[in-house]
Amino acid sequence: MSETWHNLILKEFIPGVHPVTLVIDPDGLMSEETLLQRIEALGFSVLLYDDPVEFRFTFETQFRQQWESKALRDLVVVTRASDEDRDPFPYDLATMGHRLSVHLSDVFPHLSANIVRSLPPPAWQRLYEAQRQNGLNSAQGEINSADFVLHHVFGIAPETAKEPHDLLNLLLRRHYGEMPLPAVVEKHLLNKLRLTTQFAAWPLERLLSDRAYFFAFLQDRWLPFLDHLADKLGLETLSFSTQDMHPPVLLPFQHEAVRVYVDNLFAERLLSPVKHPSASALARRGDWIALGLDIDPQADSVRRISLLLKSCRENLPSGDAAYISWFEFANRWAILNTELNGSESLPSVIQSDFVELQTEVDKRFQEWVIARYSGLYNTAPTPPVMVHHIPRFLARQLTGDSRRKLALIVVDGMSFSQWNAIKRVWQDGNVQMVYEEHGLFAWVPSLTSISRQALFSGRIPRSFEPHILTTANEGNYWHQFWADQKLPSQQVAYAKSVNDDNLGGVENILSDSGLRVVGLVVDTVDKIMHGEQLGAKGMQNQVVFWAKQGLLRDLVEKLLGADFDIWITADHGNTEAIGIGRPTNEGVLADQKGERVRVYGEESLRSRFAQEYSATIQWTGVGLPASFFCLIPERRHAFITEKRRTVTHGGISLDELIVPFISVKRMENT
Repeated sequence: MSETWHNLILKEFIPGVHPVTLVIDPDGLMSEETLLQRIEALGFSVLLYDDPVEFRFTFETQFRQQWESKALRDLVVVTRASDEDRDPFPYDLATMGHRLSVHLSDVFPHLSANIVRSLPPPAWQRLYEAQRQNGLNSAQGEINSADFVLHHVFGIAPETAKEPHDLLNLLLRRHYGEMPLPAVVEKHLLNKLRLTTQFAAWPLERLLSDRAYFFAFLQDRWLPFLDHLADKLGLETLSFSTQDMHPPVLLPFQHEAVRVYVDNLFAERLLSPVKHPSASALARRGDWIALGLDIDPQADSVRRISLLLKSCRENLPSGDAAYISWFEFANRWAILNTELNGSESLPSVIQSDFVELQTEVDKRFQEWVIARYSGLYNTAPTPPVMVHHIPRFLARQLTGDSRRKLALIVVDGMSFSQWNAIKRVWQDGNVQMVYEEHGLFAWVPSLTSISRQALFSGRIPRSFEPHILTTANEGNYWHQFWADQKLPSQQVAYAKSVNDDNLGGVENILSDSGLRVVGLVVDTVDKIMHGEQLGAKGMQNQVVFWAKQGLLRDLVEKLLGADFDIWITADHGNTEAIGIGRPTNEGVLADQKGERVRVYGEESLRSRFAQEYSATIQWTGVGLPASFFCLIPERRHAFITEKRRTVTHGGISLDELIVPFISVKRMENT
């Protein structure tokens, strides 16, 4: 294994030396996934001092007794405050804690701090290796640092982009691979690209920065490309006018640097197939063209699913993957599931290939969750990683802009694949909206009362232990969070059970011109799930039917019309599961009798029923109350009548635990 930057920080942590280590960490190094895991592996307990109320609750319930008895050892308290802050830590800890400061400049002394700070944490190791291999030993400045990052972190050499196919390949790597180019690095890249006169007519700034615009740009130019190809082959053409289209009109889709992406773009519905009078003849030019033609829906579906299966198989994250790899895979996996559940009939070989892949996905994700999930709640909430990070992320969006208004729509129980189905309904209906999609982790167990309360409160579940099995107080938690952000109560709203019957009530809420933040719960998907008898396919069919009724679309339109910035998310997803039987002689011993989880107040009770069901996980309960002992079936099993199928939630499958987090905006013309 190559040397890592983590070792520069780890050398400061020697177990058994200091009871409490106080770390000032303005750049967020201590919340990087691997570093956090390695520090905890040394025996340290790490607490983030971000929310004073949550910190105090955790410290008092878990560490106060050891503190008073002088037995406290190896506690690390981390703050994102700067070195200039006079009192960044609680007084009682500050009087005796050992202090450290860690900075990105300690790891990257010769690169611009502004450039390095803009990078996502997964990029730090690549940058560290590059600076060692290239022997950096003098200050590089911002321009040279941005150039170094482009070349060695993102593998982009802008000076080599001389032809349209070079530029398209760069843009496809940027957007299809969802390469997270920071704004300051993107600006540097843009300036470099503008030096090529051949790209003078291209809308470079929007193509580089706006993912939705880029794919709409490609979509608009796919039919002209097909028509041009048909004309060259002597086939029937449409001969339509492209007079009003922003140049360039003809793109080199056929070039190998571009063509390699085209089939995946259509398979994943980033581009939509089109009708053409010479479709059959054009399709014979290759599968990459055939996927972009609307010919035979059934054959098109089989071709698309086969390609998605291959893509998922090749991109399944490894056991030591970073969490962001699972976010990326979850979206690809959701697209595959949406296609499968929306298909009428499929060859048996595709069905068996999917079952085999699903088994491997469940196994690998379960192993990853057991090994690495516990460190996620301590990660920095920029961008959000878990659902309880959402309120703090939104609060940062309001900073410095007194006119900005935010709306959070929580679709209770909506999985990533069901979001894809809803989005497709909107696209088919020509709804003019664009989406920036990310993933988030729900809480384990993925129950509504736990994960949704964490989402609205911005806190980990053990901080709302008295109400952990009910959602009755989540509105109060939402208001309390914003009160802590100094937002007046009249500027904050919350409503649950939003449906067609009370949409007028939501309109009344939005009519208040002083409103700045609104949280809304749409619970129709969860109700569909709990009544579903026909499995995942039936679940998706009902969600599609509901989406066509227009409630969610109308709600988004009303919010956009009232000038709100909108995010859509879910508290948890769902999965199709098969029964392994109900625990016998359980009586009232379980505090929560979910189909995918049983919660007991004593560890001995959980162990007793775990012996009855060996294929279960005795969940360690990170972030949960001390007396909250969970028993979760492995894979896609449920505590229901043996062999009966159901759609449910509460466990740790990919479909339950990673939920969508989507920014929704109006589409602009391309």
